[in-house]
Amino acid sequence: MKIKVLLLKDVAKLGGKGQIVEVSDAVFRNVLRPKGEAKIADKKTIKQWENEQKKKQEQAKLLNEKKHKAVEEIKQNWLELRVSTNGEHLYEKIDVKHIINWIFDKYKVKFSEKEIDFPQKKVNILWEYDFFIKIDWKKVALKLKVLTK
Repeated sequence: MKIKVLLLKDVAKLGGKGQIVEVSDAVFRNVLRPKGEAKIADKKTIKQWENEQKKKQEQAKLLNEKKHKAVEEIKQNWLELRVSTNGEHLYEKIDVKHIINWIFDKYKVKFSEKEIDFPQKKVNILWEYDFFIKIDWKKVALKLKVLTK
């Protein structure tokens, strides 16, 4: 007899945490329940799970909209980073993590390192640089200006 269970942890060959899957009664009783890896998905549990999925989708949609807005603003106005220097050279090399943090500080949206492509990897000179943000399976070319404070 098959029953629906909600996985509380990632389980190899079954699914990831938070998924509802069907397993045999024996697998649930002898493997999943004793290890605390799943609980029976009754109507109440399924309803809660569906509500959580809706909430996650809404949050993802909102985040995607914020990312699009930030990319459009950067496209129009460039991303200007003001840093301390000793003339022309920077005290600290600029890399992807700096770009991510500056975008977050200005636009309150967090991009991952996988979403940002900075071909120069690390720079330590005041200059204008190209970088790319991957959004909706597209690569958007943007400009970065490194200026002195």
